[in-house]
Amino acid sequence: MDVREVTVVDIALTLAIMFSLLSWAVGGRTMHLRLWMLLPPIGSILIVAIGVLFRQDTNVGLDYILRIFFGTTLIAILINSEGATRGASGLMRLLHWWAFGIVVNAVIVALTDTGTINTKNFVNNETGTMRAIGLAFHPNSLAFSLAIALPVLTWLWSRPGGGRLAKFIWLGGFLVCMNALYLADSRAGLLVGASAGLVGIFIAIRSTWARLLSLPLAFFAGVALLHYVPPLLATTRFANRSSAASDSLRIQYNTAALDAFATHPVFGSGFGSMTGVAIPLQLLSSGGFVLLMLYTAFIAAPTLQFFSKTRSALSNYGLLVVGTIIGFGLLNSALTERVTYWAPLIIASIIKINNRVTIDTPRAAEHCVGRPNQTSQIDVPTLHGTPFPLRGGTLSGSSTGLEMNPNRQ
Repeated sequence: MDVREVTVVDIALTLAIMFSLLSWAVGGRTMHLRLWMLLPPIGSILIVAIGVLFRQDTNVGLDYILRIFFGTTLIAILINSEGATRGASGLMRLLHWWAFGIVVNAVIVALTDTGTINTKNFVNNETGTMRAIGLAFHPNSLAFSLAIALPVLTWLWSRPGGGRLAKFIWLGGFLVCMNALYLADSRAGLLVGASAGLVGIFIAIRSTWARLLSLPLAFFAGVALLHYVPPLLATTRFANRSSAASDSLRIQYNTAALDAFATHPVFGSGFGSMTGVAIPLQLLSSGGFVLLMLYTAFIAAPTLQFFSKTRSALSNYGLLVVGTIIGFGLLNSALTERVTYWAPLIIASIIKINNRVTIDTPRAAEHCVGRPNQTSQIDVPTLHGTPFPLRGGTLSGSSTGLEMNPNRQ
């Protein structure tokens, strides 16, 4: 959603970093800058500079530097700061608010579909079709946020230790998001998002008594899917003839991206020449191997946390979220979406904090080993207070960087 051509999310992010810097200045917040956080905008600046200096590009796409900064580095700094200041409890609250915002958008989709509200006066539907967009600018953007949120919502309503009312609310949010995913009618969203939701459910029941019923449940679920899914898909763009025109354009865009990459394979052809539908092709066409590698390093930073020695259900959900982002990105353009990296960065930070606490308190770790009925700190972070006082700690896997931590009494 835009206000005077400015994205509302960017306004909120700008205010968030301003207040964070003010809080850090008066000693109320810890902030860290790590090299991996800066890689995407560093790459984008490098691509623009090379285009201007060596290719005399006139259409360099300067706006992409800011869009990439807002979608990657700024979010990483804010999440890192929240974890360093308030610990796992602060990150859990942040994850709750992130998921709640997407659920609210899904509720707006449902209310719009029933005619209860009308968002046409303040939301611009770029497709001009009846596909749902909620408060997003495009149905695919809505579908992308829903696809990422479904694994998170599955964990929130299935994790041990949560309150019954909270579990019921998050389960309702999961169902509302599935409905919004169908109404968005994005083929990538339906394929990747629905699959992520089903895998999330499988992860949830795998550690409960319901796993004993997994085989018969899988059988009956398969029968139900064969009976109900084909007629349901027949009402979507999977069976719509108009999708052929979309596929033709996708082929043209991807071919143009490969041509641009072949022309300048190392540093790309610049953001002015960015094309392609898949995210890897967008990176290769605009920034070549250099930008692709820098983005890969940025994504790898949180992903490595999911392979830590103390694996948990949350680690599996983190991997599922990253897989969902990659899967959707192979089918649709979502390079500069602001929603992309919140969930994996938050989950990775929670896991890192809990791993550090486990290492610092070996007796507590031994207390949980071999006792599946007990919930670990990773799966059930305390929501009230700060159970892990790490104001001086760092969440980054990198040991290099600039630490902004004013002296405290």
